[in-house]
Amino acid sequence: MRPDILNYFFKTITALKGVGPKVAQNITRLIARNIETGQSARYVDLLFHLPMGYKDRRHQPLINQLEAEQYATIKLTIGKHMVPPHHNQRIPYRINCFDGTGDIALSFFRARGDYLKTTLPEGSTRYIGGKVEMYNGQLQINHPDFMASEAEMKKLPMLEPVYPMTAGLASKTLRKSIAQLIEALPTLPEWLDKPLLDREKWPSFNEAIIAMHLADSPDIVTNDSAHRQRIAFDEILANQLALALTRKHLVVVKGVAIEATGVLNERLKKLLPYQLTASQIQSFNEISADMAGEKRMVRLLQGDVGSGKTVVALIV
Repeated sequence: MRPDILNYFFKTITALKGVGPKVAQNITRLIARNIETGQSARYVDLLFHLPMGYKDRRHQPLINQLEAEQYATIKLTIGKHMVPPHHNQRIPYRINCFDGTGDIALSFFRARGDYLKTTLPEGSTRYIGGKVEMYNGQLQINHPDFMASEAEMKKLPMLEPVYPMTAGLASKTLRKSIAQLIEALPTLPEWLDKPLLDREKWPSFNEAIIAMHLADSPDIVTNDSAHRQRIAFDEILANQLALALTRKHLVVVKGVAIEATGVLNERLKKLLPYQLTASQIQSFNEISADMAGEKRMVRLLQGDVGSGKTVVALIV
């Protein structure tokens, strides 16, 4: 692989703009739990931290079209602010909002009233995004995900990726960091066979990874999408190639040949209250042949619970 590509993937995320030690620590804790070197996560770790879904702001229903438990972006007129008593923090700060078809309430626990009155002044128009719920027969949104004016709404992405998160890390910071990775992503040479790509209708790696992070449709992040399948296949193939290379290096060193007479094996088989299956006999013969050879054996005895692995290991 080209040196510039390797250099890109193995850079630490501290090289990204806006990623200081604290942010790097939080990102590393989120996506690189198995890295024990004390080093920050790398570009490749962050690049493969894929979205689990998208907030879709393209559909903007009216209040009378809303259903409980759905995520929605709604254009509302801000109504009366209902400030809770200072001595009772269990009562939320509520703001009644409306459009031409109905009413909905915005609820905020432990809210800063001065901030809400400035951000959501009565009589103003705002776009509100969040999960719609039903409480005492009234539609409401608790702690909206975003509150935007007309001008601010034009700058927001209509599809916003939703990533697995961790405490102390803002989703906006994570998205900005990933956006930098995507912008600097080099074009990787294709390593999969063209007939395979044509048969599965898979995109290139660059197209797949970019689309996952910057989707133009929520369907791209589903488990059966061509983009996710392509990335999953790359990961599995890379893992198998790494295992194959490790196995190749292991068997270069000569092992110790162990040739058994088989007398004890036969005696043990006769003591069993059942006959070995064809698969057990095949496993035994292959392991015995490997042990008798000079090449180091690299073999895994695998099977479901109750399939008879212990008996094979005992006889060998």
